[in-house]
Amino acid sequence: MGLPPGKTLHSRYNPVKEAERFAESLDFPSNASVIAVCEPGDSYLAAPLRSRFPSARLIALRLQRELFHESDGLWNAVWRPGQGESLRSFLLRQVPDEELSLFGFAEWRPGSEAWREEAKRVQDALGAFLALQRRIIATRSAFGPRWMKNMVRGALGVRNPVQTKKIDKPILLAGAGPTLDSALLRGFGDMHTLTVSSALCAFRRKGVVPNVCVATDGGYWALRYFSDLDASTILAVPLEAAVPPDILERNPVMVLDYGSALESAFLESCGLSGTPAKRNGTVSGTALELALSMTEGRVFGSGLDFMSREGYSHVRGHPAELSLRNGSNRFSPLASRFGGIPRTDDALETYAGWFEDSAPRLKNRFARLSPCGRPLSGIDCVDPARVLSSSEGSAGSWSCLENKGDIVPLKERQRRLEGLITDALAFFSDLADPQTLSFKTENLLMLSRPGLLSETMQYLRYPQYLEILPLIPRVTAEPDCARRIAAAAEKTADSLRDLNRRLRRYERFLA
Repeated sequence: MGLPPGKTLHSRYNPVKEAERFAESLDFPSNASVIAVCEPGDSYLAAPLRSRFPSARLIALRLQRELFHESDGLWNAVWRPGQGESLRSFLLRQVPDEELSLFGFAEWRPGSEAWREEAKRVQDALGAFLALQRRIIATRSAFGPRWMKNMVRGALGVRNPVQTKKIDKPILLAGAGPTLDSALLRGFGDMHTLTVSSALCAFRRKGVVPNVCVATDGGYWALRYFSDLDASTILAVPLEAAVPPDILERNPVMVLDYGSALESAFLESCGLSGTPAKRNGTVSGTALELALSMTEGRVFGSGLDFMSREGYSHVRGHPAELSLRNGSNRFSPLASRFGGIPRTDDALETYAGWFEDSAPRLKNRFARLSPCGRPLSGIDCVDPARVLSSSEGSAGSWSCLENKGDIVPLKERQRRLEGLITDALAFFSDLADPQTLSFKTENLLMLSRPGLLSETMQYLRYPQYLEILPLIPRVTAEPDCARRIAAAAEKTADSLRDLNRRLRRYERFLA
């Protein structure tokens, strides 16, 4: 398919000059990290964009599958419709939330005018991506300091670290949706089972012990889920997750590692071996990625509903339901809380979107057991009887590999973590010197690139980190930029001082 009749994408006389003028008109930060252009056609734009924004990764958002392949090599990444990945998922990979303030989107109008419907779909997907990133930023801004405290507690609290051997059997992945009850009634609890922590209540009610429990939530409310955790269940958690101290001490723990420099420093200091995991907007997504990495077989999901049933958005017995019951009275009866109409919300739609975006790569590896809840495009819903009757669904326990021989004694862990925090504190204290306001180039680069110190600031003072990034290239020319960076760094130093004081009080872990 070629261009629509009567449409041209570039000047017939001087397309290079036209592209240069367009690039000069863009009001992006000089240190822009990512620039995406919607249908740049023959890519005359690539060279002037690279010249004006040398540190930016350039992305072409194509509107057609067949055209302009010969110029794709001029871009760092290219997206096309129908290539097996949604645009939202593509942008989430290419533009991390910490770089959103350095992200620029440009629309080459002749391309958008030539394919208006396709351009509208790109604009809608961009809007969904930005809305999701704003939610991620709001979460990180609110919970960063809590996650850092959780990391310290987790690093000190793990007593029985394990890793699991890969199996060749299918896995039941249990979410906390209303349909999980039907799967446990049918006997799927006899399979190798991996559950999210919010679904533990259903296993306890049915008398079933899951093999592995995945928890990623760092909020204090997540602590209530663990009252239903059996002592034999392997707990799979990143250090930043909120876990009761007695659970960390009692249960075998598989420490999940998202691959950040900060996690690596904590794990290395404590002699812990991390299991690679992927951070997602939903714990179910992280749990699915983990389940797929732990088996050669298929993964079958239950309780992944992404909608409510008769007013219930969770499996019966969920702590959220108990809270509603306890808060009911004659002026606010329970019946008014649980309506009879199934409903969805924005968060559930976001989680469902992640599964739909991942559908092409999950094909032949993942399916949901009926009843399935909200339909997911590209994800099969299979008959439970057919799965149970197959020879695949045999039970068994996971074999574990303990790494106790490498783990650092608790007192030494505390000393090493204090050293890490003290080193970071020295860096931010020096950076925040209000008298000199002098910055070494290498120090600013350490804050602008992923690494131990930049991630320390992200965890503790994420809003200030986002504020600093656009200021870094202007710091030598504009004194006010230096003062603002120094003020943000001082707030981070205050947080580190508080964290070090707390670390010295964690005698509970060191007995």
